[in-house]
Amino acid sequence: MSIIDLAITSLERILPASEYDVPFKREIKDKGQPKAVLIFLGWRTEISLYEKVFKHFDGRTKIIYQLPSKLISSDFNDMEKAWKEISESALKDANQYNIDSVYGISLGTSLALYVANRLESIKNVFLALTGHSVTSVAWISPATQVAISVAKARGCTINDFQKIFRPFDQINNIDNLNGKTIRIYLGKGDSIVPYKSALILLEKMREFGLRPIVKSVILLGHYSGAFHSMHFSAWMRA
Repeated sequence: MSIIDLAITSLERILPASEYDVPFKREIKDKGQPKAVLIFLGWRTEISLYEKVFKHFDGRTKIIYQLPSKLISSDFNDMEKAWKEISESALKDANQYNIDSVYGISLGTSLALYVANRLESIKNVFLALTGHSVTSVAWISPATQVAISVAKARGCTINDFQKIFRPFDQINNIDNLNGKTIRIYLGKGDSIVPYKSALILLEKMREFGLRPIVKSVILLGHYSGAFHSMHFSAWMRA
């Protein structure tokens, strides 16, 4: 694990839950543009951190989804409702806006692919720090162990999480992406969403005949990779 990844996940474990609880929020910037982009942020991160990403989509209406803490939770009712609310809201956006692009980072890549796989209008897919499966990654990731540990103590298993996460697992949302340009950014030192998980997704994409444009950066972990992907965004223009 990179030093930055270790420091941030360690801090999250000792802080009270209220200190890092992030609510669901949907925000629209630059209404009235001829085209629009759906943007799905990382888990428990706030909209204000992503101004560099928004800058890349100048000239488009930006429909931004701030992902709440309850997307990965020991409360299965809240968790299921949150996934349903966000996914349904994003698909409804297609009725109001001319969405031609989608961006997702970290957990947001699951929703980005879920939507891209269902909306023919989307031609450009941007994925930063993705994995192949929400289920598999959440079960082992250092970032999610507070919620996972509580669930395990209640007798829950990975299969219980899979019942909710399966429709949103990245690997289950790549069978209708032909004709779309897919750009992916990865950190080879990522331990939060392990690099090897992304490799599984890439292999499956290629089996479907997809040819994603991939930028892999040596040594960078999850949080350092997120910073680098936003501030050095040549991978999004390749």
